[in-house]
Amino acid sequence: DDNKMATYLPAGKWLDVFGGNIYGGGKTVRREYELKEMPLFVRLGALLPLAYEAHNTKEQKWDRLVYDFYPCKDATDRGYLYEDDTETTAYKLGQCRKSAYKAGYCKDCNAYVINLSKAEGNFKGEKCFAERELTFKVHLLGNEQIKRVTVNGEEIEFKVVRKDTSVFPINAGETAPDSETAIVTLITDVTENYEIKFYL
Repeated sequence: DDNKMATYLPAGKWLDVFGGNIYGGGKTVRREYELKEMPLFVRLGALLPLAYEAHNTKEQKWDRLVYDFYPCKDATDRGYLYEDDTETTAYKLGQCRKSAYKAGYCKDCNAYVINLSKAEGNFKGEKCFAERELTFKVHLLGNEQIKRVTVNGEEIEFKVVRKDTSVFPINAGETAPDSETAIVTLITDVTENYEIKFYL
């Protein structure tokens, strides 16, 4: 059909962030898209660090971030957050900071787990925050229910936010067009390690 766009999906499970459908990888998906839609898929298991909207990077406040998590029992993700002063070439001299993260499923505790490692490295300037407000946005795909959440073993409050098909996907807000979300916000110290568990 001429109106259908074809998208090849590699191995894994993939969420169509506009339609909300989940597809197995290793094949081509064909579908029509509405005017404000496009072929945009997220691999299940992905943990995406997002910044809030700003007019430009100079106005951006890097002390508040969202980790957008698309959990899956048989997939993991890892990466790191990279920071520098955003203005000079001091990063070429090693003036930067990296904070590793990983996400996965713990079968023994029946929980999705996000691990944040303390920052490695340093740089000068006002953007070298010692504290950061982090919001964890967990997509409850397949109507999964979170029973409780712990941070380094201590229970913490969380809320569940209803699905909102009117919002654009992969946003730093609390709602998502594909599913309900579980939301946790905490103030973190960049020199500490954190383990956040979302128990099913």
